[in-house]
Amino acid sequence: MVSKIRAAVFFGGPSVEHEVSVITAMQAIQALDKNRYDVIPVYTTKTGDLYTGAHLAVAESISKLIAP
Repeated sequence: MVSKIRAAVFFGGPSVEHEVSVITAMQAIQALDKNRYDVIPVYTTKTGDLYTGAHLAVAESISKLIAP
């Protein structure tokens, strides 16, 4: 059995491009081969708080964290 490669995908952050980063990360996460990669999404809020977990690979989960 070949082990999967762990790949952390960091996105969000304080930039004015915050939402673009989220969208791009969602696309990248969906494009990765789940048979080869164990994806670890890491979301950074606009204020610098970090969140991680498999549920963050779904855009709807992130929309609940994004502050206006």
